[in-house]
Amino acid sequence: MLKNDSIFKKYLMFFILCGFLPIVISSCIMFRLYEKNTLNNTMMDIDYIFNYLSGSIENVAEDMRRLSSYIIEESRNTGLMDNLIAKRSNADDIEARRQMIDRIIEDTISMNHYVKGAVFIGRDNEFQGASRISGIFNENYKPVYNAKIQNYISGKLTDNFIPTWRAPYYNDETEVITIVNAFTYTDEFTGSTEILGVMFVDVYIDSIGIFFNNLDKEMMSIIYLSDLDGSCIYSLNSAWIGRKIYEFQTHQLEGYSKMGNREFYFKTHKIPSSSWSLVAGIDKGYLLSKITIVKYWTFAIIALGILICLALAFLGSKTFSKPIGKILKSMHEAENGNLDVRVSMESADEIGQIADSFDAMLEQMQEYIQKEYVLRLKQREAELTALKTQIRPHFLYNTLEVIRIEAMNSGSGTVAEMIQALADQFRYITDNETDNVPVRVELEIIKKYFNIIDIRYSGKIKHDINVSPAVQDIKIPKLSIQTLVENAVIHGLKIKGGKVCINGCIKNGVCTIDIIDNGVGITKSRLAEINNALKYDDCTISKQDISSGIGLENVSERLCAYYGAKSSMTIESIEGIGTSVKIVIKSEN
Repeated sequence: MLKNDSIFKKYLMFFILCGFLPIVISSCIMFRLYEKNTLNNTMMDIDYIFNYLSGSIENVAEDMRRLSSYIIEESRNTGLMDNLIAKRSNADDIEARRQMIDRIIEDTISMNHYVKGAVFIGRDNEFQGASRISGIFNENYKPVYNAKIQNYISGKLTDNFIPTWRAPYYNDETEVITIVNAFTYTDEFTGSTEILGVMFVDVYIDSIGIFFNNLDKEMMSIIYLSDLDGSCIYSLNSAWIGRKIYEFQTHQLEGYSKMGNREFYFKTHKIPSSSWSLVAGIDKGYLLSKITIVKYWTFAIIALGILICLALAFLGSKTFSKPIGKILKSMHEAENGNLDVRVSMESADEIGQIADSFDAMLEQMQEYIQKEYVLRLKQREAELTALKTQIRPHFLYNTLEVIRIEAMNSGSGTVAEMIQALADQFRYITDNETDNVPVRVELEIIKKYFNIIDIRYSGKIKHDINVSPAVQDIKIPKLSIQTLVENAVIHGLKIKGGKVCINGCIKNGVCTIDIIDNGVGITKSRLAEINNALKYDDCTISKQDISSGIGLENVSERLCAYYGAKSSMTIESIEGIGTSVKIVIKSEN
């Protein structure tokens, strides 16, 4: 619809539609949408992290339970339980019991690379243990494990786990979680249960901590794993590990809660099949910082919108001036002679109408010039055709005269050779498929011409051809060199005999072809008349009378028609010594 409107109206509409207002509105909408989605996306990230952590921790807990099941199962399979129940005290039974316990401890340590060591304390205060590092346990720490047994008996342990503590392994007091496996016997008659022995399996805390290391600490400012009593099993805050965290109550930590002067969003996840809970607190200030970043981005977008508006204003100005500049450029090119240039604008406004009128004017001028050019070209071709037809009978008559005289004088078989040579030349002359041939083709027909001349004049007229291969590739009008050679024979050598030399070379991009004879030569006055008649004047030859001039005039004019000002032909001669005709062609290649 705007295609036919004024260009000024187009510019105004363009600036209003693509201006400041749409950018401001879109920025505000984008800010609101981002603010709404920020909390949702953060919560989704937290849920993903919780699912990952809880699944990983659940796998660790399940591995610990499988380890406990293996220990109890092996105690039955190896006969350890029977040995403990029987209370055998002879030396052989005690040694067999120690060997069975050592085997179970060694298998337990080798089953899981996170197991640091294992300790067995029997009913009669028997103590056996081994460490992954040293292989031998320090018995001086037996009271520590006895105290752990009392906690187990009193029911202070949950899930048969001792919360994170520093297990005494010589000087290596690494934090571990301890699995408590009690070997118990229940009397079928009394129903009483007796603890026959307890095996402690210490597991590196890194088995859990490895999953916390890649967390975003800025987002997860509070995160820890605790048991039912609130004892911290693991946390990114190392000061919390192994102690009860009174600042937080696990069963209450869900949703937003204020801690001092800071507000947190808490999320608690119960680890399946255990009493452990994973607790995380996200600082609300962290969430607001995301929105603050969006505010800054919004201001940046508005500032960018202002720059875009300025760019659009500049673009609108260029849109107005560019087509005018295009028209002016086309006018200058047409002024310099390039009438093929076109403006070609698709718009139909005022500038488009000017461009269309300018293109129509150039097309009319080109059409008129084309008509005139074609007319003159056809006229020129007709003149060249007439010139070529003059050469053919001229050459044919001279050749036939030679054959007639030879046939009258000799009556020998040489007539056949001459007729063959004549036939070849006649085919060459009458071939109208091309008017211009390479120099080598012209030289071949000249050799056949001299076959006839050699017979006609009994070898008195010789010839020598010395033309470089590069010159032989250059094209010239047909019969140019042959006509000059024929003139040299008839007008210079027919009476006294002699030699015709044809030389050709290229030097500094200029091709020179010389036809030289040592015949009777030309007088000075006659030579001046011939050269004056051969002067170029816009590729036309003076129509003065030239003796045997139809050949020289024809060759010169055809060279000029083919090469234009790049070619020239001059004649030099000394009476009684000889004549030289020089053809010069300036070659760009």
